[in-house]
Formats: sequence, C-alpha cells, structure tokens
Amino acid sequence: IGNTIAPQQAFYVKTTSASTVKVKYPTRTVDGDGIGLKSVKVSTDVLRLRVNNGDKSDELALVFREGGELYSFEGDANKLVDEAKMSQIYALKDNGKKLVIPFYPEVQDIESVTLGVKLNDGPNATIIASNLDVFDSADEIILKDNVLDTEVNLRKVGSYSFTAEAGQDINDRFE
Repeated sequence: IGNTIAPQQAFYVKTTSASTVKVKYPTRTVDGDGIGLKSVKVSTDVLRLRVNNGDKSDELALVFREGGELYSFEGDANKLVDEAKMSQIYALKDNGKKLVIPFYPEVQDIESVTLGVKLNDGPNATIIASNLDVFDSADEIILKDNVLDTEVNLRKVGSYSFTAEAGQDINDRFE
C-alpha cells in the first residue's frame, strides 16, 4: 500500500496532541494497482460481518487478497474503539491487535480468522454476514463459537445469535 490511499478510501491520522493535518492538492495521486479496500480492483474477496446489539451495529470487512498477510502490515486498518455504548466487532492479528479492515492472503490460502467482539448494549447480539455471493458458491463460510463448541455455515443461515457479558472484550470466542 505504501504512501497511496485509494480514491474514496477513508483514513485517520493519529497524533500525540491536538493539531490540524492538511494534504496539499499536488501530493494527491491515484494508484489503481493498490490492494486497498477501495482500490480500483473489484471487491470479489471481501466478507462483511456486522454485529447487532440493541439498536446499533458495527461492521468488519475481511479482505482476502493477493498481497494480504497473516500478520499485521501497513495495509490493515486499525480498529478505533468506541468507548460509548456502541458494540464492536473486529479481527485480531499479532496476539490481539484489533483491526476493522484486515487484509489476509487469498481465501484458499488461509485456515481461519480470529474475531473479537465487545457488547456494550446488553448481553444479546447477532453476527450477520453479507457479501457472501462474491465467494465461490461451493465454499462454506463457517463461524465457529469456541465457547459453545458450535459451528454454523453463514452461507446457509446468514447470521448467528449469541449471548455474552456486556462491556467485556471477547477475543477468543469466534473464528
């Protein structure tokens, strides 16, 4: 990914103090060969998972693409944790690094992805999968609940409801 941000791609800048960041027009460029989520390439490799908990939801975009990594790299988008009453869903890399748009190797080259959730609006939630039609129809998309030792094929059922303690990071339950 380097120093290029794809057109229409959101990004954030982390600073150590309050400041203003400006990107001057001459430094803007378009790179259609990037692997970013909104690069010019067609998104035939993005699985979207949403957690609904109460009347709010949060979404995770799992990207399976050539150039992706099993470990964190500069292309991954870090999860900005909302301390309000918004529940969270995220992928975990490198022993706990929370990501909202992680880039993994192509789907046939990866065994599983560790998912984390934090429910902030009560103990009941549902994980909902979308964009399933972009993957090979023969591929099963399995969500494993390690606590209940249960597996569901999200391609067939589309969602999975569960209960968990509200307000706690749950980083080892789902993959």
